[in-house]
Amino acid sequence: MEKVCVYQDANSIRKSLNWIETTANHLQELADDLTKTDIVPTIEKLQILFESKSLLDLVTESCNNQGISMITKRLQELMRKDTAKDIEKIKIKAANLIHTEVSPIEWDLYLVNNGKVAIMPEYKQIITNRHSIYIDTDTRAAVYEKWLAVEKAIKEFNQAVVEAPKVSAVYENLVRLGNPSADIYNPQYMIGISTPDHFSLARLDPDGTPVLKGENFESIK
Repeated sequence: MEKVCVYQDANSIRKSLNWIETTANHLQELADDLTKTDIVPTIEKLQILFESKSLLDLVTESCNNQGISMITKRLQELMRKDTAKDIEKIKIKAANLIHTEVSPIEWDLYLVNNGKVAIMPEYKQIITNRHSIYIDTDTRAAVYEKWLAVEKAIKEFNQAVVEAPKVSAVYENLVRLGNPSADIYNPQYMIGISTPDHFSLARLDPDGTPVLKGENFESIK
């Protein structure tokens, strides 16, 4: 079944994409900081900075990359302490740079290659799908098919009313009397159907135009 999109929350899509792209820039900054500390950045290591996990492995890697085994034990101890301090600073920076309490980081949308943070190519489609409603079940398709028939019928009815010859006696009489509401009764502006909005799968705009309220398809299984 081909999916038909009947609703998209454009505002949520925009905000989510902006968050993901901004986060990628911040992750790159943290990845650069790890590189400066002689740690090869990966998504897993960046994630550790935001979790209450031990950073011992990062300290060990950094010291090994600096050739710590080639120097005295005293210097090794000092290097480990200095490296631990550097990594702790990066951890604090991470917490201040990306406020995950606002929105969590979706780690599976990112990757790191040669120190460069990138977003998965399909991230825009993933976010768009998340904030969209589709005709993707047999039940929804059956309801949507009926809507298309109603939409077509209403448009044809409205067009017939617009094109039909009209008697303008009421309008002309109101104009002659100077009634300020005369234009309401001008047959020239008559449409077929108009109704106030309410919770439904569709509505008729004041001018009688049928409009599908696709977001309400969430209520249909």
